[in-house]
Amino acid sequence: MKKLCDYESSQDLHDFLVDFIHMIYFEYALISPKDRPIVIVESLLCPTLFRDTLAKVLFLQYEVSAMLVVPSHLVCLASLAIDTALVVDVGYKEAVTIPVCFGLPIVQAWQALPLGGESIHRADQLALPRTDMVPPPDVKFPNRGVETLMVTGKTREKAFEILYEEDNDHLCLSTMILDAILQVDIDLRQTLAENLVLIGGSSMAPGFKARLKEELLKQLAEDRYKVLNIKEFKFHAGPYKENYAAWLGELLADARPGLQTFWKYAKVELTPPTASDIPQIRAGIGRLISGAKNGNWKNTTVRDGFVNSLIAIEVWCWFYVGECIGKRHIVGYDV
Repeated sequence: MKKLCDYESSQDLHDFLVDFIHMIYFEYALISPKDRPIVIVESLLCPTLFRDTLAKVLFLQYEVSAMLVVPSHLVCLASLAIDTALVVDVGYKEAVTIPVCFGLPIVQAWQALPLGGESIHRADQLALPRTDMVPPPDVKFPNRGVETLMVTGKTREKAFEILYEEDNDHLCLSTMILDAILQVDIDLRQTLAENLVLIGGSSMAPGFKARLKEELLKQLAEDRYKVLNIKEFKFHAGPYKENYAAWLGELLADARPGLQTFWKYAKVELTPPTASDIPQIRAGIGRLISGAKNGNWKNTTVRDGFVNSLIAIEVWCWFYVGECIGKRHIVGYDV
């Protein structure tokens, strides 16, 4: 069985997506793709070929009514009621850091390294034959109640070291985060350092935040990062598991009535509101966030108002990139 990312050409990707989406709709979801619009949560660094091919499959093969593409680093903040944070996505293939300031991703400050779950697995495989150190005790983990998995102490101790070992360019996970902070305005650096959001399955490991904070403080002593003048780092603890944080943020946005305005823009040829209205929307978000910080976040009106305002401001960030069958459109965002 081939993985979805192991395609050799656009035609291979097209065939893989046709089979994959068919399985999702007709084997798991058991719904018709024509019944409702679809929201795609993706990384800002997703290849254009993948997005274009996915749009062709959804519109031409499955005839969806509308498609909305949203950035994962932005929508994951919806469940935290914040609009400014440094989002660190540590997945299987790579780690990607993108600052989000006042609800807008700062794309020119993005950082990425091929560090993630795959790197950890590869390092564990290379470390198996070594017996020159006295490791911590071995631990037995039950596996689905039918067998026991023996994990050596050395494997547990050294598993995540690969994320913090600097390469020839002196880059690792901690330096990637600090480099992203260096790329933003000086007034926002401390704010981003105090609003770190971790997403991605690899960041779910116990003690990941504590070790990352330790490495960040250690790197601040280096000459190249002394200019940051950061006093401390703080991490958000969201109401979710890190591997589905972006999905939950999109779900909150999709459940709000304000998103239905998006689908009206997608189905008929309407002109979105002008950019002159952006300050008014952003001011509304600021008032709602202030209310949440003052203890009113449990108020349903305040919470729903924030999510609706987040949806509204994104209308001005998204634009039409083309028209597919008839009145069907694909909605994307400008990066």
